[in-house]
Amino acid sequence: MMKLIQIFTAIIGLATSQFINRVVFPRRKVYISKWISDEHRDSINLAISQFDLTETQNKTGNYIRVQYSPYNGGGTSMVAHSHTDGYFEVYQTNIGINRLLNPIMFQCVCLHEMGHALGLGHTTTGIMAPIINYTENYCYLDIESYINLFNV
Repeated sequence: MMKLIQIFTAIIGLATSQFINRVVFPRRKVYISKWISDEHRDSINLAISQFDLTETQNKTGNYIRVQYSPYNGGGTSMVAHSHTDGYFEVYQTNIGINRLLNPIMFQCVCLHEMGHALGLGHTTTGIMAPIINYTENYCYLDIESYINLFNV
């Protein structure tokens, strides 16, 4: 319980402190839940390849976990810890995605949520827009998001 309180305090501090220099989003491997269907697994692999990430079967250490969301909306949740130099480092990330999405939209949502896991915020257009519109049979990391990824 005490650890949970410390984590919650760190997140509140992250959101409110004017002394925080920056949040560090390390590039981590991706663990795909064993409950994900093969069709959705292919969609996830297409998404992670655009960020040049790799999959892992190892559930220890710092990784991004992709799983089906128990809620309709899904999304990304993260836990960070504080360094003594004022930096916060994200060390636990869970991405939940609605299992009812078709594979193309599943890939779009996965790509969007992976962007958040790597430190990208919402943009007005492209894959990081709050509402994703897709008209093709493929989702891609748009140039604005790609540039922002290297400015995080």
